[in-house]
Amino acid sequence: MARPKAFAEQDALHAAMETFWRQGYHQTSMQDLVDSMGINRASLYDTFADKHTLYKLTLERYHDLNRADIAEAVAGLYSARAKIQTIFDRAVQETLDDSERRGCFMTNATLEMRPHYADVAPIIERHFNYLGTLFRSLLYEAIDQHECRTDLPVDETVAFLVSQLTGLRVLGKTNDPTLQAVVAVTMGVL
Repeated sequence: MARPKAFAEQDALHAAMETFWRQGYHQTSMQDLVDSMGINRASLYDTFADKHTLYKLTLERYHDLNRADIAEAVAGLYSARAKIQTIFDRAVQETLDDSERRGCFMTNATLEMRPHYADVAPIIERHFNYLGTLFRSLLYEAIDQHECRTDLPVDETVAFLVSQLTGLRVLGKTNDPTLQAVVAVTMGVL
């Protein structure tokens, strides 16, 4: 019979996510993970297999948390335009509140991992596909509600919104003071 785990798996996974997010994959050692997760090395390997598998699990967790945060932020809003504005405002506020200037974990993974690890690509693609699907839906709603221009090419506008949201998080890593202005211009396009 297997011995029960002496740690909360989701808490340990969250701690690993925070460590990878702060330091990046390549700069994070197994000892960093053991220390941040509060578990021993054997438990880490027994539960999460290895560093790379653990990293992918943390990306999945980030994706799930991000989706839930967005859903909570726009819950109760009727206006599609207000939902889009809220998503951008939320990104700006999170960026400004992040004293470590970590940026977006998924964008960081795209830059650090995507070129070298094909098995990470599906997680990243699922995240950006989610954002694209979300913005596509909201854009159609905004058009139906007469809250934005009707002459916008939808596919290109969706790609623009995703790139602007991602770019905000990258700018935030540099402590750029123009984040709100970027959002104002983005919303002005609509």
